Amino acid sequence: LVGSEMCIRDSIKTVYELVKHFLRANVVLDKDETERRRNEAREGVPKDKGIVMKGEIIVRAHDPITKEIREKLYSLNQHLRERGREKEVARKLFAQGLLFAILVVVFSLYLRYEEKEIWRSDRELILLWLLAFVSLPLIKVFVKLGGPTVYALPLPFVGIVTAMLISTSVAMGFVFFLVFLLIGLSGFQVFAGIVMLAASMVGIFSVERVNKLSEFYESMLFISIASVFSILAVELLRGFGGGFPWKALLAGVGGSIISVVLVMGFLPLLEKIFGITTNVTLLELGDLNHPLMRRLAVEASGTYHHSIVVSTLAEAGASAIGANALLVRVASYFHDIGKLKKPEYFIENQTPGKNPHDKLSPKVSYLIVVAHVRDGVEIAKKAGLPPPIVQIIREHHGTTIMSVFYERMKNKYHDERTLESEFRYPGPKPSTKESGIVMIADSVEATARSLEEPTTSRLKGVIRDVIKKRLGDGQLDDCDLSLKELRMIGDAMLPILIGIFHPRLEYPKKEDRRNDKG
Repeated sequence: LVGSEMCIRDSIKTVYELVKHFLRANVVLDKDETERRRNEAREGVPKDKGIVMKGEIIVRAHDPITKEIREKLYSLNQHLRERGREKEVARKLFAQGLLFAILVVVFSLYLRYEEKEIWRSDRELILLWLLAFVSLPLIKVFVKLGGPTVYALPLPFVGIVTAMLISTSVAMGFVFFLVFLLIGLSGFQVFAGIVMLAASMVGIFSVERVNKLSEFYESMLFISIASVFSILAVELLRGFGGGFPWKALLAGVGGSIISVVLVMGFLPLLEKIFGITTNVTLLELGDLNHPLMRRLAVEASGTYHHSIVVSTLAEAGASAIGANALLVRVASYFHDIGKLKKPEYFIENQTPGKNPHDKLSPKVSYLIVVAHVRDGVEIAKKAGLPPPIVQIIREHHGTTIMSVFYERMKNKYHDERTLESEFRYPGPKPSTKESGIVMIADSVEATARSLEEPTTSRLKGVIRDVIKKRLGDGQLDDCDLSLKELRMIGDAMLPILIGIFHPRLEYPKKEDRRNDKG
């Protein structure tokens, strides 16, 4: 059998060699000629086939329908269909543009009359409209995908970011704006709007107390639960026509997870771009193990203790009037970091009997002390502290006068022509409530520390006098603190001041204790 196969194989090979030897190709591909004939055939096709001229009568009644007439009728029908589609597309685009414009005007009026501070802030407005124009194509994409996919739209992301970077009230209005836009672009799919509204609102309120990134997972859970229950509700209204809505529920949960993941990823970036600081960042900076605070504790321990007390006083004052207490506390930690340059020239860091200012002229002393504000701003920027904290460092002394060096200058040189302006801080004055509160707390702590007998009445008088002097000097003119709020701030600071500076009992010496025993 093997021999037979080998014989057959040899025979086939022999035949192949013979055929190969005698056969020659008599047809050769001419590429140029082929291409020329193709062009001729292409040019031979009539370009005006089926074209209908304006005003042309294609066919009259009872006329036979020829091939040429049939082609013209077909061409006219196709043209009318395309024209109808173009009109429909143009109509939809115009309607969507009109709806968007109306919603923009309504939301702008809301900001103009209900959120005046936001309306006056270019930074917040740019952020809002950036989010709006990012949301618009997202909404259109998810609407075009159709079906349960629309429930995966990460609209809660926009609400959460707006709430954390601007305010809860603005975020609520913004979500309503986007939900109405979604309903309009989706052909009035109200059910999708209801689900997005529920998930976004829960997301906004769930992040009010988020102070660190790990707490976003709780927000993710709440948004997912809101999505699931709202989807079940709207699908129940539809009667579960397509069976149990597993796909819709998965889409809703997926959209909730995506929204929170996007927040965790983009929030730090948006903070950096727009110079807005959230509670998450502030809490990270509020750690007393921050390198600057560790330096302050070692190199300027008196200033460190002073800053801790100021932070406690300022936080209480801010909480009393509804200001940003966390910002005030953290900014107070860093408000005097400029003293790290020359800590020994500040009284809280000096030992009794060693004051380097005794050997300096009042003017030189003034220049050394006033420099700590500028140095603090430089150190803060170099350390990457956020703009609100840098602003408070720059403003916490305003344009107050260094009365000690001013009076010493007048007394030493008996020159009444010495100008107060030569011994004032360069400013600017506090421009926010938080900055004004830190100024008051800083002055109150320094004044209270100088009291020999800090009784309750004296401490109360210190707070009253500090606020009165700052008002009289015009230092609080730009920070929108009302007289009522100043009184509330003083009332909130007093118990803390008493707790820190209250007089302590003098314990008997060892000899007295022995006599008592004897």
